[in-house]
Amino acid sequence: MNALKPCPFCKGEAALWSSYGKFGYFVYCKCEICGATSKTFPLGESLPEDWGELTASRKAADAWNRRCCDAEQDH
Repeated sequence: MNALKPCPFCKGEAALWSSYGKFGYFVYCKCEICGATSKTFPLGESLPEDWGELTASRKAADAWNRRCCDAEQDH
């Protein structure tokens, strides 16, 4: 998995978090300073435990690392 980029708002360090909510476990990235978060991704109870966590963590990191200027570079 790629390293997490600094927070787009305060330039703080981000980390992966997991939590249990109404619909089960999910993973997201959160800034340690301002608390900004990425979209949350469910672990998926039907998936093997390691694979589900790896997939959800990768998706959360990709969502956190995506910046609006990336879309301009894609074209």
